[in-house]
Amino acid sequence: MKFLNTYTDEQLLKLLINGDRKAFESIYKKYWPLLLDSAYKRVKSREVAEEIIQDLFTYLWCKREEIQITHSFSCYIHTALKYRIFNFIRKEIVNNKYVDHL
Repeated sequence: MKFLNTYTDEQLLKLLINGDRKAFESIYKKYWPLLLDSAYKRVKSREVAEEIIQDLFTYLWCKREEIQITHSFSCYIHTALKYRIFNFIRKEIVNNKYVDHL
């Protein structure tokens, strides 16, 4: 039996869809540092970046059976992060406008 870190993303994804926690952990360990670096560059806060990524991985686990990935998993996870960052920035703009209005 191969170690999970030698599996391809596609193989890990198939295991993840079937509820394999070790596959999820392997994906988490592989992508966490990359996503954290990317998110931090945009939000300039480690805590916010970690929260966004944690939310992304929670979503990935909870919706694992419903996720349809047509391209690579790497593209999927980075695109999902991008949209979560957009949503965070959008909420921050609204909050700042509200505070300024008060």
